[in-house]
Amino acid sequence: MSTLIRLVPGWAWAALLATALAAGGWLYLQGVQASRDAAIAQRDAARAALEKSQGEVAALTSALEWRRENARRLLAALEQREQALAAARDRINEHRAALDRLEDTDAEVREWADRPVPDAVADWLRALPDADGAGAGDANRSAEPDQPPAGASRARGDESRAAGPAG
Repeated sequence: MSTLIRLVPGWAWAALLATALAAGGWLYLQGVQASRDAAIAQRDAARAALEKSQGEVAALTSALEWRRENARRLLAALEQREQALAAARDRINEHRAALDRLEDTDAEVREWADRPVPDAVADWLRALPDADGAGAGDANRSAEPDQPPAGASRARGDESRAAGPAG
């Protein structure tokens, strides 16, 4: 083998070595450039994913803000409804108290209130739907927590008076 090395001139060996080094360097540069291109592609993909995520976050933030505003509006409407219901309960209680006072002080009204209510009228009043859809004569619940059930008597135990006028 040493004779083979001696047969080839030195400049040929130098040219071969230079060609090999150039080819190796070129392959190395191609690998570095491919790595750089892959890194750039990953960076671009990450930027695209970030922009997409930022768009989704903006959309979700907008939807959340809309829901919050809607909840505020609903709470305000619910508060107004509660105030209206409280005012209506107060008026009903005032009318009931006025009726009770009238029954206690006026003999003619007391006599009229002691008369039995016709069955058809009592059934019709019991069948009237409340706000929750139950009939007004549902004996298992009352209109107010501190009020007797609709079928119970207010003062004298007379079941026929339950459907009487409330003022």
